[in-house]
Amino acid sequence: MNSLTLKLNKYHNINFTKRCWEIVLSKWLWFYLLFYFDRWEQINNLSNKKKLFAKLINFDADSFVSEDSENFANIIKSNDWNHWSYSEIIKFTKKIKYKYINKSKVKISISNNKKPNYLSFKIFVAKIFNTLSTKNFYCLNVFYGLLAQVNFSIVFREFRSRIIFYKQYKEYKLDVKIREKYLSIKKRKSTIFEKFILQNIIRNLPKSYFENFRSINEMISTLSLPESPKAIMTANEHHFNDVFKIYCASKVMNKSKYYIFQHGGSYGTADVFPTEKLDIKISDKFFSWGWQEKDSKINKFFCNRIFLKKKKNKKKKKKVFFLNFN
Repeated sequence: MNSLTLKLNKYHNINFTKRCWEIVLSKWLWFYLLFYFDRWEQINNLSNKKKLFAKLINFDADSFVSEDSENFANIIKSNDWNHWSYSEIIKFTKKIKYKYINKSKVKISISNNKKPNYLSFKIFVAKIFNTLSTKNFYCLNVFYGLLAQVNFSIVFREFRSRIIFYKQYKEYKLDVKIREKYLSIKKRKSTIFEKFILQNIIRNLPKSYFENFRSINEMISTLSLPESPKAIMTANEHHFNDVFKIYCASKVMNKSKYYIFQHGGSYGTADVFPTEKLDIKISDKFFSWGWQEKDSKINKFFCNRIFLKKKKNKKKKKKVFFLNFN
C-alpha cells in the first residue's frame, strides 16, 4: 500500500495520504491478494510438478483489465479469468511445462454495459434531491427498508440516492506502457509470490484507479454533493462503489469524518473476517449491531436491518412426541 500510494499520487499529481488510498483500494486489494494466493498455493502444492504438462489458452492479457472494483469482483469468478490466472502463475514459476493450444490470442469482453431503465431521468431527479439535502453530512444506504429510509430522510433532510454514482464519466483506453512506467514496483527483499503480485498489478488494477480516475473526479464535481461535510456515513457503499469511495477519500483529506455501519452477519462473531478488519481500519468510527471489542473505533449501535420493522407474532406450534422402537 505504501508503494501504491507513492505511485498513484505521482501519476495523478495529487497528495492523497495512505489512509485515503486505503479507503479507495482496500476491498480490491484484498480480493486481488486472496484470489491469487489461493491459486498460487494450489499450484505450489502439486507433487511431481516436473512430470506435469499443461495445455493453456493464449488469452489477450489486456482484455482482463477491469473497469472498476465491482467489475473485478465479478470477473474473478469466471472460468476465463481463472484459466488466465493459473496460466500466469504457471508461466511465472516455470516449474510446469506447458504449451498454448491456440496461435492467435483470445480476447474476451468483461464490461457490463447494462444500464438501468430511465437512467437519465433518475439521475436528473437524484441531482435535484441532492441540492435539497443537508450539506452538513453525507449519508447513503445506512438504513434498510422503505419505512426506515423515508423516516430518516425526512428527519435529517437527507434524500440521497446511489443512482447518482452510476458511471457517467468519460472512459479512457487502457495504456499498458504508461502502466508499466508508473506501476512497476520492486522490493529488495520479497518472496517469489510477492514478486508475482507486484508484477501483475499492472494488469489487475482497475481502470477506475488509473486511466479513469481524473474523469471520475470531474464527474463528482457535477453531482451537487456536500463540499465540506462534517461526516460521511454508509453501511455498504464503501465496498464496490468506486465513485463514492473516491469522493470519500477526497473529503477525508479535508478532515471529514468517515463512519461505517455494520450491514450483515459474521461481524463480531467470526474468528477471521477480513471485511470487518478493513471496515474498522479505514473508518473513523465503526457502528456495530451491539457488540464491542477493545478497539476504540467500535461503537455499539443496533441492527439497522430491523429498524422500524414490526415484529411478526409467531403462532405457537403444537408439540409432537415421537416414540422410536428399534
